[in-house]
Amino acid sequence: MRVLDNIHQVRATLLPWFDILDAMSKKWAWAHVSLEIVGALAIVAGLGWGAFYLAFRNFAGGNCIDTEQQTLPSPDKKHTVMSLHRECGGHTFFFVYISTGNDNPGYEYAPIAQINDVAPRQAFAEWKGSDQVVVTYPSNAVVVDAYAKTFGVRVILNPPLP
Repeated sequence: MRVLDNIHQVRATLLPWFDILDAMSKKWAWAHVSLEIVGALAIVAGLGWGAFYLAFRNFAGGNCIDTEQQTLPSPDKKHTVMSLHRECGGHTFFFVYISTGNDNPGYEYAPIAQINDVAPRQAFAEWKGSDQVVVTYPSNAVVVDAYAKTFGVRVILNPPLP
């Protein structure tokens, strides 16, 4: 009986401390759960970023070489046409852009034609008057995108699309 009395006495002495710790743990439980959620989200975000980085690290231009073929002002000097040749591994592209009149970086030119499977200097653009651009390319090339008219300039493909 004496042992039980000692246990009850020790428990009665320590009970206020247990109550304080219990109240404190309830008070800070939200902080503990919040930190666990934030930690889990940080791990998921880090793994996601790493996966996207590894998957797309060479995606846009990592293996591509761009060479400017020509820049031609229109006869009335209102617009400029610029053509680029791009090689990405075994793929080749020819792009034609027209000046927009916007001086903000990245907005100076707008695309007017994209032609695939073209070797350097096989395709070119030239002005026919102040309001027509002729894009000449080999007949075995693939026209991916072309505008009929943009910024008041008519785009003519040679050979014409079927």
